[in-house]
Amino acid sequence: MNAFTMYPRFCYLHVMVCAMWYVGNKMAIFAKRHNLLYATTVVTLSGRGTSRNRNYAIKHSTADICLIADDDIVYNNDSFRTIITTFEANPTLDVATFQSDSIYEKKCFPNFSFNLAAPAKNYYVSAIEIAFRRSSVTPYVLFNELTGPGAPVLQAAEDSFFVLEAVIRGLNCQFFPKTI
Repeated sequence: MNAFTMYPRFCYLHVMVCAMWYVGNKMAIFAKRHNLLYATTVVTLSGRGTSRNRNYAIKHSTADICLIADDDIVYNNDSFRTIITTFEANPTLDVATFQSDSIYEKKCFPNFSFNLAAPAKNYYVSAIEIAFRRSSVTPYVLFNELTGPGAPVLQAAEDSFFVLEAVIRGLNCQFFPKTI
């Protein structure tokens, strides 16, 4: 059983895969590995840069709410429900960050919500914790293509710069102590 059978509202979810490193047969292996058998669009982009890849995916996205993910991230059945209900309960919310449960990065998260314009002490965001309303973000807020893995200037911090740009543009950006 998956999120789509457990929660009928998920039938409108659409997965956007922007692949830079998966071409030809490797893309088929990627799709099978991640069980991409439902409403999936695959776009490809040549070149390098995580931020560039994410901007390309955002440009081609059609969903109302977008979630940044990596190919090695697995969301549990409640992840999508948590994200959707958070946005439904907060109609003026533009960007939300959540707690991640990643095996690659163990972080301590605050146990309270806060506005990302005034983040809690020692808080930092990872891209896999970011969800946003596409209509609020595009075309004004993008990942800085000079930052992030594969970028020409700074090989990190693309996720922090994304949130900072959203805050500077006056978007409602909040952290929620909910695990996705």
